[in-house]
Amino acid sequence: MGVKYIDHRNPDILNLKEIEAYFNYLDFTVISSSQSWRYVTGFLENDNKEYFFKVSTNSALSERLKTEIEWEEIRDREDIKLSCDFPQIYKTGFYKDILLYIVFEKVNGVPLANSTKNDDKSMQIFISHIKDVVKIIHSIMSINSDSLLPKDRKMNMSIADFIVGSYKKYLNEMHNRIDVKSLEKIIEAGIQYTTVAPAHCDFVPEHLLIENNTKLYVVDNEAFSLHHVKFYDLAYMYHRLYTKYCRPDIANKLLNLYESEYPLSKQEILAFRAILGVRLIGGFLDAENDKGFSGGTKIEMQLSMRENLEKGKII
Repeated sequence: MGVKYIDHRNPDILNLKEIEAYFNYLDFTVISSSQSWRYVTGFLENDNKEYFFKVSTNSALSERLKTEIEWEEIRDREDIKLSCDFPQIYKTGFYKDILLYIVFEKVNGVPLANSTKNDDKSMQIFISHIKDVVKIIHSIMSINSDSLLPKDRKMNMSIADFIVGSYKKYLNEMHNRIDVKSLEKIIEAGIQYTTVAPAHCDFVPEHLLIENNTKLYVVDNEAFSLHHVKFYDLAYMYHRLYTKYCRPDIANKLLNLYESEYPLSKQEILAFRAILGVRLIGGFLDAENDKGFSGGTKIEMQLSMRENLEKGKII
């Protein structure tokens, strides 16, 4: 019998009552708990303080969650300068020996935006802090560190090979045959100019929390990488704003602000366009998987962004 492959995208369903009993055993009072997808999350109380917790639901997700722990150790170094905050870790351990859990300080903040509500009023928080978002992207990308995080240590290929492997993997997983030849040409034109830089790797508005309208926190850091593709977070945020939030106007505002603060060379523009091309190919797979989900990637926005990228209207 072969070894079962455990995928971080296919979580197990855990018994919430058993998890709540476990945290009660650890002298926490469970305020709430739920499993929306990959993790069981919720809020705890201990000594009149509230905390946020996250429990992995399989061993692959435990490996991803280790990044949160190692990333805290690195970012607390004096030579790391970032224009945002991150929730501090209060306690870690293993539930049922293999399922890693982390208890964080509770951030009393709200997401900068919600993908199911993208009208002008609901996006106003994001718009009012869009310059801060630009600074965060650049400060993360500018981290100078020789350290490696868990996913970095598994990287055994060049960045160019990683990019090609990523979009070919997306294509292999698609059921619908979307024509991406134009995107592959854009990737081929810029892939030679891609370079390495740190990235959050899941940089979306809902992972940015604003507290008291002044303090910005970046959360959900289990995908963080110190050896990723330069401009990846900028491309990821642009793509999500365009195709999931259906706000190309705000996506372009973000990109224009970044370009005005940190001008890109011709080679960097080609590299950035290549990353957008890869994100679009991945987005077609997302749109296929998100079918029927109100906050999912929209195929019509994917097609619109592809057309604008092909015509040179994006950067």
